[in-house]
Amino acid sequence: MGVLKLIETGNLIVLPVHEKPNDPPAAYAIGEVIGPYEYRTDLGPDIHHIRRVRWLRKDIPRGSFEPDLLATLGIPLTVHRVIAITPKRESGPY
Repeated sequence: MGVLKLIETGNLIVLPVHEKPNDPPAAYAIGEVIGPYEYRTDLGPDIHHIRRVRWLRKDIPRGSFEPDLLATLGIPLTVHRVIAITPKRESGPY
């Protein structure tokens, strides 16, 4: 299945935020896809395939994620489907 059919309006996306190009991401941005696929030629020579996104957070620290989720987010593919997310628990009584 092509990438164009994998991403749908309403999907949540996670984008790494790098401080330097070759460093691991310092943070992650999370957004919701709010528009259909568009092919554009006005955004620069390397940007043509887009979907509009409403950014919910742009500054979630890398340390906020459990190691297993970070490993999934670190796989060098364009699109991943995350099956389950277990929130990181804060230390202290439950």
